Amino acid sequence: DENTLNDFTVNFDNEWSLNSSNKLEFGLSRKQYNTNFKKNTFPKEKTYQGVLNSVYFQDRWKYKPVMEIIYGMRISDFSLLDKVYLEPRISFTYLFTDYVTLMGSVDKYTQFLHRFSNDFMIGGRKFVWLLSNDPLEPISSNQINLGIQYNDINISSEITAFKRDF
Repeated sequence: DENTLNDFTVNFDNEWSLNSSNKLEFGLSRKQYNTNFKKNTFPKEKTYQGVLNSVYFQDRWKYKPVMEIIYGMRISDFSLLDKVYLEPRISFTYLFTDYVTLMGSVDKYTQFLHRFSNDFMIGGRKFVWLLSNDPLEPISSNQINLGIQYNDINISSEITAFKRDF
Protein backbone atom coordinates (compact mmCIF):
# COMPACT_ATOMS: atom_id res chain seq x y z
CA ASP A 1 0.00 0.00 0.00
CA GLU A 2 1.01 3.63 -0.35
CA ASN A 3 -0.14 6.77 1.46
CA THR A 4 1.19 10.19 0.49
CA LEU A 5 0.57 13.68 1.77
CA ASN A 6 1.45 16.84 -0.18
CA ASP A 7 1.23 20.31 1.38
CA PHE A 8 1.57 23.35 -0.89
CA THR A 9 1.62 26.61 1.11
CA VAL A 10 1.70 30.27 0.09
CA ASN A 11 2.13 32.93 2.82
CA PHE A 12 1.91 36.70 2.60
CA ASP A 13 3.31 38.25 5.82
CA ASN A 14 3.55 41.96 6.62
CA GLU A 15 4.79 44.23 9.40
CA TRP A 16 3.78 47.82 9.98
CA SER A 17 5.44 49.92 12.69
CA LEU A 18 2.70 52.13 14.11
CA ASN A 19 5.08 53.90 16.52
CA SER A 20 8.12 53.10 18.66
CA SER A 21 6.15 50.76 20.94
CA ASN A 22 3.60 49.12 18.57
CA LYS A 23 4.24 46.92 15.57
CA LEU A 24 1.25 45.46 13.70
CA GLU A 25 1.83 42.09 12.01
CA PHE A 26 -0.74 40.69 9.57
CA GLY A 27 -0.98 38.29 6.69
CA LEU A 28 -2.71 35.67 4.60
CA SER A 29 -2.01 31.99 4.16
CA ARG A 30 -3.32 29.39 1.72
CA LYS A 31 -2.51 25.70 2.17
CA GLN A 32 -3.57 23.00 -0.24
CA TYR A 33 -3.47 19.47 1.14
CA ASN A 34 -3.55 16.44 -1.16
CA THR A 35 -3.70 12.93 0.26
CA ASN A 36 -3.51 9.80 -1.83
CA PHE A 37 -4.13 6.26 -0.60
CA LYS A 38 -3.46 3.25 -2.78
CA LYS A 39 -3.69 -0.38 -1.68
CA ASN A 40 -3.07 -3.47 -3.76
CA THR A 41 -6.44 -4.96 -2.80
CA PHE A 42 -8.44 -1.81 -3.76
CA PRO A 43 -9.54 -1.52 -7.40
CA LYS A 44 -8.53 2.18 -7.50
CA GLU A 45 -6.74 4.73 -5.39
CA LYS A 46 -8.47 7.29 -3.18
CA THR A 47 -7.47 10.96 -3.48
CA TYR A 48 -8.66 13.77 -1.20
CA GLN A 49 -8.01 17.50 -1.44
CA GLY A 50 -8.63 20.29 1.03
CA VAL A 51 -7.76 24.00 1.09
CA LEU A 52 -7.10 25.97 4.28
CA ASN A 53 -7.37 29.76 3.95
CA SER A 54 -6.28 31.87 6.92
CA VAL A 55 -5.89 35.52 7.78
CA TYR A 56 -4.13 36.74 10.92
CA PHE A 57 -3.25 39.94 12.70
CA GLN A 58 -1.37 40.69 15.91
CA ASP A 59 0.05 43.67 17.73
CA ARG A 60 3.50 43.64 19.37
CA TRP A 61 3.29 46.19 22.16
CA LYS A 62 6.52 47.07 24.00
CA TYR A 63 6.14 48.70 27.39
CA LYS A 64 9.49 50.27 28.16
CA PRO A 65 12.40 47.92 27.51
CA VAL A 66 11.28 45.35 30.11
CA MET A 67 7.90 44.09 28.86
CA GLU A 68 6.37 42.98 25.57
CA ILE A 69 2.78 41.84 25.01
CA ILE A 70 1.66 40.22 21.77
CA TYR A 71 -2.06 39.78 21.15
CA GLY A 72 -3.92 38.78 18.03
CA MET A 73 -6.27 36.51 16.15
CA ARG A 74 -6.11 33.92 13.36
CA ILE A 75 -9.29 33.30 11.33
CA SER A 76 -9.39 30.11 9.24
CA ASP A 77 -11.71 28.47 6.74
CA PHE A 78 -11.23 24.84 5.63
CA SER A 79 -12.85 23.86 2.32
CA LEU A 80 -14.15 20.47 3.52
CA LEU A 81 -16.06 22.02 6.43
CA ASP A 82 -18.77 24.66 6.53
CA LYS A 83 -17.47 26.69 9.48
CA VAL A 84 -15.09 29.56 10.28
CA TYR A 85 -12.51 28.94 13.03
CA LEU A 86 -11.32 31.70 15.37
CA GLU A 87 -7.98 31.26 17.14
CA PRO A 88 -7.24 34.08 19.62
CA ARG A 89 -3.84 34.33 21.28
CA ILE A 90 -1.96 36.49 23.74
CA SER A 91 1.57 36.24 25.12
CA PHE A 92 3.94 38.29 27.25
CA THR A 93 7.59 38.50 28.24
CA TYR A 94 8.84 40.42 31.25
CA LEU A 95 12.55 41.02 31.77
CA PHE A 96 13.30 40.89 35.53
CA THR A 97 17.04 41.35 35.07
CA ASP A 98 19.45 41.24 32.15
CA TYR A 99 19.43 37.44 32.52
CA VAL A 100 16.01 36.40 33.91
CA THR A 101 12.79 36.59 31.88
CA LEU A 102 9.23 35.61 32.85
CA MET A 103 7.03 34.56 29.93
CA GLY A 104 3.56 33.21 29.33
CA SER A 105 0.83 32.75 26.76
CA VAL A 106 -2.77 31.70 26.20
CA ASP A 107 -3.49 30.30 22.74
CA LYS A 108 -6.11 28.42 20.76
CA TYR A 109 -5.10 26.15 17.85
CA THR A 110 -7.04 24.12 15.27
CA GLN A 111 -5.55 21.12 13.39
CA PHE A 112 -7.19 19.98 10.12
CA LEU A 113 -4.74 17.18 9.32
CA HIS A 114 -4.90 13.84 11.16
CA ARG A 115 -2.56 10.87 11.33
CA PHE A 116 -4.84 7.88 11.77
CA SER A 117 -3.36 4.83 13.49
CA ASN A 118 -4.94 1.45 12.78
CA ASP A 119 -3.72 -1.02 15.39
CA PHE A 120 -5.89 -3.79 13.90
CA MET A 121 -4.33 -3.70 10.42
CA ILE A 122 -2.43 -6.81 9.42
CA GLY A 123 0.17 -5.96 6.80
CA GLY A 124 0.38 -2.65 5.01
CA ARG A 125 0.81 0.75 6.57
CA LYS A 126 -0.23 1.28 10.15
CA PHE A 127 -0.58 5.08 9.75
CA VAL A 128 -2.74 6.93 7.23
CA TRP A 129 -3.04 10.71 6.67
CA LEU A 130 -6.64 12.00 6.75
CA LEU A 131 -8.15 15.47 6.28
CA SER A 132 -10.90 16.87 8.50
CA ASN A 133 -14.38 16.54 7.01
CA ASP A 134 -17.99 16.31 8.24
CA PRO A 135 -17.62 13.06 10.20
CA LEU A 136 -13.98 13.76 11.20
CA GLU A 137 -13.92 17.03 13.15
CA PRO A 138 -10.72 19.08 13.36
CA ILE A 139 -8.82 18.96 16.62
CA SER A 140 -8.99 22.19 18.63
CA SER A 141 -6.81 22.85 21.62
CA ASN A 142 -6.50 25.58 24.22
CA GLN A 143 -3.09 26.00 25.80
CA ILE A 144 -1.76 28.03 28.72
CA ASN A 145 2.03 28.42 29.22
CA LEU A 146 4.00 30.02 32.03
CA GLY A 147 7.76 29.88 32.31
CA ILE A 148 10.95 31.49 33.45
CA GLN A 149 14.18 31.66 31.48
CA TYR A 150 17.79 32.30 32.48
CA ASN A 151 20.07 33.39 29.66
CA ASP A 152 23.67 34.62 29.91
CA ILE A 153 26.81 34.26 27.82
CA ASN A 154 27.61 30.78 29.25
CA ILE A 155 24.27 29.10 29.88
CA SER A 156 20.67 29.15 28.78
CA SER A 157 18.03 27.39 30.86
CA GLU A 158 14.24 27.44 30.89
CA ILE A 159 11.47 25.95 33.01
CA THR A 160 7.95 26.03 31.55
CA ALA A 161 4.64 24.68 32.79
CA PHE A 162 1.72 24.30 30.44
CA LYS A 163 -1.83 23.02 30.39
CA ARG A 164 -3.49 21.90 27.18
CA ASP A 165 -7.14 20.98 26.71
CA PHE A 166 -8.22 19.39 23.44
